[in-house]
Amino acid sequence: MMSGGAVSSESESRFKPTPPPFKTDRLFGPDIDWETDAERAYSRGFRRAGLQLAAQVCESGKDQDTLVYPIVYLYRHHAELVLKSIIECARALLNRNLTESDRKTLGRHDLVHL
Repeated sequence: MMSGGAVSSESESRFKPTPPPFKTDRLFGPDIDWETDAERAYSRGFRRAGLQLAAQVCESGKDQDTLVYPIVYLYRHHAELVLKSIIECARALLNRNLTESDRKTLGRHDLVHL
């Protein structure tokens, strides 16, 4: 990690390392859960974009006043997607069906209700 808690590599995570792809990795196939993988990539993309944009501002010392909102948006959207993923995982673990109200909440962007 870099000073100030910043992640030193775009492929590095605070939670676990992200290994590079291998030639033997399979992207598609009957036993591949591509929807879950796509959702994770979508979420990680927002996090990575926020990280790179924040690093650029920190390194250059420029544009912080105009880029602060896009940076916060990227991290906020990542957090939203992670919360929705946790809710879906908990629902499956508890073998619980979502109510209509739950589905509406998951379709919105309100972090407080999530």
